[in-house]
Amino acid sequence: MFEDKPKTSALPEIVVPDILPNQPILASQPQAWKGIIVEHHSQPPFEIPEHCLPQDLIAIQTGPPIKVENVVNGRFQSGYSVSGDLSILPAHQLNWERWYGKAEYIAIRLEPELVVRATERSPEANRIEIIPHLRIRDPLLQQIGLALLREVKAEGTISRLYAESMATTLAVHLLKHYSASPPTIKNYTNNLPPSKLQEVIEYINEHLSQDLSLAELAAVVNLSPNYFVTLFKRSTGLSPYQYVIHCRVERAKALLAENKLPIIEVCDRVGFQNPSHFTAVFRRFMGTTPKAYREETRN
Repeated sequence: MFEDKPKTSALPEIVVPDILPNQPILASQPQAWKGIIVEHHSQPPFEIPEHCLPQDLIAIQTGPPIKVENVVNGRFQSGYSVSGDLSILPAHQLNWERWYGKAEYIAIRLEPELVVRATERSPEANRIEIIPHLRIRDPLLQQIGLALLREVKAEGTISRLYAESMATTLAVHLLKHYSASPPTIKNYTNNLPPSKLQEVIEYINEHLSQDLSLAELAAVVNLSPNYFVTLFKRSTGLSPYQYVIHCRVERAKALLAENKLPIIEVCDRVGFQNPSHFTAVFRRFMGTTPKAYREETRN
């Protein structure tokens, strides 16, 4: 049942339209996370002329209340946006917007192809239509937006695997709750076959020094990212991201105990992007720093 799944092709690099007066305060790099960009904005009062976005946009208000006017698909709406409100604007739909006062928000841009993949490429995939929603509440989308922003703020610790897992969750959520005719998204109750699970675990352990991606791991066993995440978690009790971090810490413990490599080289060999991130994660798992752990194992 697994062999006939196509390997996942690479998503195109996101191109962000230059339609705002100010650049984002913070933004993930387009080449770092495939299919998703996360930005933190602080924009002065402004009017965006009528335009079409190339990506699906989720905008989450983080600042003080502001008055906002929109025209989406020819329909005018006006209201106040407060912290925690969010708007969903689909790709390739005409919209116009004006706001009064400083707009502070998180912008999550999703490549439409990523959203299509969440359907497991079912026959319904070509009929996906995300419906615009303005100034609504969605705790899950807000939580994911804040978590991704924290990743962007933690320079040098951004994980492709984490971001792409969150992007897949976002895509499935959009399809289930904000599409015109929600496509069939399977609820999987089975696990990965033992041979497939062993195959992906071996791949993870052989490539711990690399910045692994979700699409890469899913392709090892010829599954779509959404299907892979679900079955992997059912099989191991951990998300792919959590499992990879666990493997990195275990490998680091072994290398530290050998006492042959400098700690900075241990950090590099197990795939942490800088020593501070390595120390923070190691301390969270072990309750001590890599240096202190090494000294403890000598005794």
